[in-house]
Amino acid sequence: MDLDRRHLEHLTAVAEHRNVTRAAEALGITQPALSRSIQELERRLGLRLFDRLPQGALPTSACQVLLERARTLMAGFEDFAREAQRLGEHYTGALAIGLGPAVAAGSATVEIGRFLTLHPKLHCRVAIAAPQELAQRLRDLELEFVVADQTPTDANADSLVLEPLEYEAVLLCRAGHPVLRAPEPAAEVAHYRVAVVGPPPAGLAALREFLRRHTPELPASWMPALALDKASALRQLLLASDFVGASAAYAHAPELRAGTLQVIPVRDSVYRGRVGPVRLRDRVLSPAAEALWKLLLETLREDLSVGAALEDRR
Repeated sequence: MDLDRRHLEHLTAVAEHRNVTRAAEALGITQPALSRSIQELERRLGLRLFDRLPQGALPTSACQVLLERARTLMAGFEDFAREAQRLGEHYTGALAIGLGPAVAAGSATVEIGRFLTLHPKLHCRVAIAAPQELAQRLRDLELEFVVADQTPTDANADSLVLEPLEYEAVLLCRAGHPVLRAPEPAAEVAHYRVAVVGPPPAGLAALREFLRRHTPELPASWMPALALDKASALRQLLLASDFVGASAAYAHAPELRAGTLQVIPVRDSVYRGRVGPVRLRDRVLSPAAEALWKLLLETLREDLSVGAALEDRR
């Protein structure tokens, strides 16, 4: 038996007004349309719902029983609509998202905190892990979406929706580092201890090739002195030592804005990749997740613009 909210509205309106014409006016429909709706409802239920008497349309005993349930269902519809509106406008409940280490080290975490401050009934769990691990957790439905390096991800995968943004890996050091005073900084980098984040195999190969172009005596088996899982750890190391770092500029946007870290000026590119949000194509984001997706995408664009501006001045 197919009944919908319209049937319940019509039933309760006629019972309240005791008159089909007045009920139709209150509902904003014609009297014949309301009469047909009630007749259809009676036919589907196999019950007579109203006695048509001179004093009006009076609910039968069967109708009185159904009216109590109808009013409960109507209240449930209204509660459902209010809750949906509240979720859409004020965001409540829990989110679970993932951030790659480089994204988490930039401005994303601060922006998530601001977002949650604006929506105090919303809670968020953030997993910080390598892109490959985040991709698997996304497929396992543990996370609504992730924002991470997309370079290892198959951008043509039919199951994913990606928002790819291009980035360039750069060489970084603390402000006042001696390498910044060198006539040819690229030729001096290999003379310092080098630390990297990750990196993906393609990134490591690109960095080795870059350094050997500028320092031909560098062995083909060269490896960085330190490989770190987190860009935040690289930041701490660079600020406290003469290590040189290779990383994506967007991961260090706050320090680059403040000038505590600086991009080492080199003429050619070290490594290029893609970064951005990723979600499953057949999974609809909640309203809160959709808003956070857009916020983190814009935050990432701003962090990328900091690195791009510094690269243009090299």
